[in-house]
Amino acid sequence: MNGNQPISNKELIINKNTFVSTMRRNHPEMSDDSINLIYRLFEDKWSKNPNNMVISQNLFYSLVHFTNAVLRTEVNGSPVIKFEQLFKWKEVTEVTGETVLICAFLAYKDCYCNKYCKTRHLDWANLLPTDNKWLYHIFKVYKLIDLHQHLKASTSVFGISWACLMNHISHRNQQFKILVGEDLSKNDYNAVTLAAKIRIEICRRIMQPWNDEVLYDINAEIDKMFFKGIECCRRETHYLINRYRIGNNRQKQVNEYDYAASDCGVMSVFEG
Repeated sequence: MNGNQPISNKELIINKNTFVSTMRRNHPEMSDDSINLIYRLFEDKWSKNPNNMVISQNLFYSLVHFTNAVLRTEVNGSPVIKFEQLFKWKEVTEVTGETVLICAFLAYKDCYCNKYCKTRHLDWANLLPTDNKWLYHIFKVYKLIDLHQHLKASTSVFGISWACLMNHISHRNQQFKILVGEDLSKNDYNAVTLAAKIRIEICRRIMQPWNDEVLYDINAEIDKMFFKGIECCRRETHYLINRYRIGNNRQKQVNEYDYAASDCGVMSVFEG
């Protein structure tokens, strides 16, 4: 293509030799027969307009063939993933990203569908939802979140686990025995209780710097904590945390998920 000259049909088709050599380089596990079959499928089907398989070929039609198979539009024109095609969509978008495929899908709909299918807005979700209404209802209405972790998984959830522990410090004796054993559980639980005490006191100073009630030496409080007995101080810390978590929502009987991050939506995983 030179200057403002239109793109020719030959420039919109992948040359077979180029295709085969690229596939050999990127997919050495595939045989030449498999590569040739894929190219033939591209040439006979994927490179042609899904609405008219007779007209000229175009490599961009391969995007449309894929997106038509895995996406559909809602009544308002928003694209959604067909639930049964979710894994295929995720596998491809890991490489390409979602934007180029969504744009190809909507552009084709605008060009070849009737006026009722026209795109009305371009503010689709950052991650497309599926058309599974039950799943959507569970996630949006009941706010259930899949946040499980497999043993030795690579995803770090320490921050979430720690925030949850700092908001629910009492009645953890048995859990610490399972975690670190009978001999070490008491010391570790006491250390975590101390961390919860320091955290709530720092939070009080930040949230109420004008209140004389909280203007005292944290070190002195820590000493008093061990003088009075760890179990007594643990109960006091638990009571203080709950008072901050409930806060202004006392009449609604709705607990905040983290007294130190009450406006953070992701903390809803701590509900209950």
